[in-house]
Amino acid sequence: SSKWQAIADGTGFPGLHCITSDSDVDYIKLDGFQIRNAAITGAKLYGKYCVYQNLWIHDCIGNGIEHHGSWQGKHWDYAVIQDNLIERNGVDNHYNHGIYADGDGLIIRRNVVRNNAAFGIHLYPMLTNSEIKGNLTYGHGVVNKDTSGYITVGSGNRRIANVSCDVGIYGGFRYLGMNPYIEEIGNLWLPLTALDVRI
Repeated sequence: SSKWQAIADGTGFPGLHCITSDSDVDYIKLDGFQIRNAAITGAKLYGKYCVYQNLWIHDCIGNGIEHHGSWQGKHWDYAVIQDNLIERNGVDNHYNHGIYADGDGLIIRRNVVRNNAAFGIHLYPMLTNSEIKGNLTYGHGVVNKDTSGYITVGSGNRRIANVSCDVGIYGGFRYLGMNPYIEEIGNLWLPLTALDVRI
């Protein structure tokens, strides 16, 4: 398989994301890369309808994937984040997550997100009309074990279905913000910290 044979390595490039884009560049698809050793975030795009898929993102100093639908008056919504392995990213147990995203119309599905510094999937401050489905997240909070396995979500309408999540100490989803309107379907809260998923 050619998956992950193309490598984006951030070693020697201080202060930069490994893969990024200019502002308002829409319809970018990142597919099949190995992304590693970024000085900030592994992959961060600034556009609508962007796709992050089949990526292996690991050992970055900041976040694994970062995509914000609303940022400084911009609206970069409708991102798809799917079928990725995101692991061992971050050095700060408050700010460095596996996936850090927000916005409208996001689809986040079938990702394995494990052993990142803070939260596995941090969807903040606002997530609306979005689906988070079929993700496995565990082993987070290398610095602070209280965050292990969390998927944090801001306010808005969304559907969260078929997610396996390490319960950690506090466990499951943590809702941040008012007016949740959340539909949860078929989620599994099990102690998965000892699990080693082979990809």
